[in-house]
Amino acid sequence: MTLTVRLPAQIEQALEVHCAALRKTKSQVVTELIDNHLRGTQPRSNRPYLSARQVGLIGCYASSAPARTPAKAPDYKARVRKAIRAKHAR
Repeated sequence: MTLTVRLPAQIEQALEVHCAALRKTKSQVVTELIDNHLRGTQPRSNRPYLSARQVGLIGCYASSAPARTPAKAPDYKARVRKAIRAKHAR
């Protein structure tokens, strides 16, 4: 199928630069963009999760707690009470 689209000069120039960088034709780039848009997906390189995973931001730290024991937050309220009682003990 042939499709004709009128683009503003600025968008056409950006498309030409993008196509040259990817070494793809305008038809290939536009076809991929339309296909991704209609499927409701983004190109893989633009997905935030995948980008973060590739640079090592996801899954890079392990918990210090043993695997079978749920990590417990420190009980700051009890610590404060204990410190106040110790300070004011007679």
